[in-house]
Amino acid sequence: MIFINYIYYSCILLLFHINYIWAYECLLCATKLFNYSITTDDLPTPTEDDCNIIRGNHGCHIHIDWLHDGTSEVHYQIGPALPDNKILSGIERQVIINTGKYSTRKLVSYSCTSTKTACNTIDRLKHAINSIAFPTNEQIEQFDTLIRPTKNFNASLCAQVSNTTHCPKLNLTDCQQCISIVQYSESTNTCRTCTNEEIQRNYFLYSTTFDIDSKNQSEEIRIGCRNGYMCSLLVDTERIKQILVTKFNFTTFNTSIATTTKSTNILFCIIICIQLLLK
Repeated sequence: MIFINYIYYSCILLLFHINYIWAYECLLCATKLFNYSITTDDLPTPTEDDCNIIRGNHGCHIHIDWLHDGTSEVHYQIGPALPDNKILSGIERQVIINTGKYSTRKLVSYSCTSTKTACNTIDRLKHAINSIAFPTNEQIEQFDTLIRPTKNFNASLCAQVSNTTHCPKLNLTDCQQCISIVQYSESTNTCRTCTNEEIQRNYFLYSTTFDIDSKNQSEEIRIGCRNGYMCSLLVDTERIKQILVTKFNFTTFNTSIATTTKSTNILFCIIICIQLLLK
């Protein structure tokens, strides 16, 4: 009986040990806020006091946001904010309806997994940013007329077109803004409807997800505006897709990551060798 208990508890401990070894290691740091539009050169590495190393079964995530008001934020997260080993880039152009003020927001998110060292680091985020080529401000501003504020809104001009089951049904009685969502991946999914929520802005959002492993990409375009049929024209989403295309250099990113990993491994070996010599 004692032997059986020994075997049982040994197996339990072994399972816990295996789970620990294979668990992902992530950084969980305090959100960094900057009152200006930060560049990669200015991105500071967080201190030990700002972060904890967390081990678990979920992937790691780091995100930078250049906000509409000219400030910037860097967020760390553990969990499925984005599928593992993906990079998401986003461009959002908006206009506040009451003031007519236009502004642009950009973002980059990076998700990863690692059982050795935390991968959601500032260095990895810099590599992701430096591998992305965003469209110019002039290209983005070409679509300001699409989202310009209007005094009158005719909800009947909002289209109801969908080939997906997740598209809200058109309600012309309470409609406040035409909505268009088009997703491009292996197939094209479209949802054109309207929202009955109170709105303060018109906008378009163009996001691209890059798969680091397969080197494939998918795109999504969202438009919320009050220009009636213009908000629902497929030609507008196609023009956004063509003109505002965001390019990602997989070679640059993978080379940078490989160089960083190699440097880390060399440093680790040097530390081990020094420790052995001192014994």
